[in-house]
Amino acid sequence: YLLTAARLAAEADSISVVGVTGGAVPATLVGTDVHTDLAVLRVDVRTEGAPLRRRSALVNDMAVTAMTGSMHSGGALQATVTATDLGERTPDGVDIFGLARIDAPPQPEMTGAAVLDGSGRLVGVVSALEFEGSWSGDRSLMVLPATIAANVADSVIDTGAPRHAWLGVTIAQRPPADAASCLGGPVVTAVHPGSPAEGAQVRPGFRVTGIGGQGTPTVETVMAEMRALKPGDATTVRLCSAGTTITREIVVIESPVEG
Repeated sequence: YLLTAARLAAEADSISVVGVTGGAVPATLVGTDVHTDLAVLRVDVRTEGAPLRRRSALVNDMAVTAMTGSMHSGGALQATVTATDLGERTPDGVDIFGLARIDAPPQPEMTGAAVLDGSGRLVGVVSALEFEGSWSGDRSLMVLPATIAANVADSVIDTGAPRHAWLGVTIAQRPPADAASCLGGPVVTAVHPGSPAEGAQVRPGFRVTGIGGQGTPTVETVMAEMRALKPGDATTVRLCSAGTTITREIVVIESPVEG
C-alpha cells in the first residue's frame, strides 16, 4: 500500500506508480479521506517505498526531505519544520487539522509527495490543497504527519472508509473570565448525549488543556491530537474548571458524523 494526497488521486482517470528504477506499475485506489486529504493506493507488485514512522511526531526545527521523485533523479527538496498542529480550511469548507508547515513554497508537483526524516522513514505526506488562509496565514507547504496518516490508512485498508476518533464535545476558543481561572485550552460549549465525554462527566465550561500527555492550548491542537487517535483508543484528557485541574481516562469511539 502507498499513501498520497486525496486530491491527486481523485482527479486521476487512472493511476500509475513510478518506482526508483523508472518503471511504472498500475495502482488501485482503495479509499480517500477528505478530512485529512489522504488517499490509500494498492499496487500488486513489490515497490520500493519508505517505511512508515508511525510513532514519531513532526516537531519544530526538524530537518526533513520532501520527495517529488527518486533521490537519483534529483527530486528531493530539503526543508525544515516551522510549525505544527495547524488547522486549515479548504474553499469548499472542509477543515483539515493536525497539519505541519515546512519552509518550502507550495508547488503543484509537490502534491502527495513523501516527507522523510534523516533516516529515510516516512514522517508525512504533502498536502498541496488550496486553503482559505484564515488560520495559518502562511502559504508555505503543508504536511499531514504520519502519526495521523497511519490511523487513517489502517481504517481505509481494513474497512474501505476512514474512521475518526470522537470524544463527544463541542469546543470554542474563548479568553479566561479572570486571572484566577484556567488560562489555557479551548472551552467545552456542549457535551453530546451518550458520548464518551458525557460518560466521563465532562461538563460545559470545562477547558480542555491536554490530550494524551500533550498540551492543547487551541482548538486546532485539540483536533490534531484527536486525529492521532483511532476509535477504541484510551487516552488521558486533562481538563480545568475554576482553576482546578481534572484528569479523565476516556476511551474514544468512532465519530458518528464527520464535519
